[in-house]
Amino acid sequence: MTAALDSFGGLDRAFSNAGYGTAGVPLHEIPRDVFERTLAVNVGGVRNCPQARMPAMPKNGGGATAS
Repeated sequence: MTAALDSFGGLDRAFSNAGYGTAGVPLHEIPRDVFERTLAVNVGGVRNCPQARMPAMPKNGGGATAS
């Protein structure tokens, strides 16, 4: 985040994207640890992105974020 702010002078738009999958494995065959890891990345990753960037947006008068 610091490198981006230093390079571009601020942050006014951002998009969250996270994805990790099981390559077509049927749900009933996915081990619990793999399922939990998938949730952690796919849900937690999208949640973590705004948490990291939102403090920088007000410095330039606000911004927009999409997840």
